[in-house]
Amino acid sequence: MDGRELIESIRGHAQRSYTYLIMLTGRSEKTDLVAGMEAGADDFLSKPFDRNELRVRLSAGERIIQLERKLAAQNEELQKAN
Repeated sequence: MDGRELIESIRGHAQRSYTYLIMLTGRSEKTDLVAGMEAGADDFLSKPFDRNELRVRLSAGERIIQLERKLAAQNEELQKAN
């Protein structure tokens, strides 16, 4: 199973909360990036990767997950109110 197949498998399973996926690959062609993102990756890094770039991308992912959790909580409150 390659990275694209793994991402498709993860996205294919029902999940209670969102899983943020960063694809780390030795491939760096635009077509590889497009294939990974179309498979469901949220971000894409090519090897060799820079530690600082990975750190800031992980921070961005954390912000997105926090927003997703906040939205889910608000939706739950609205459902209870209805």
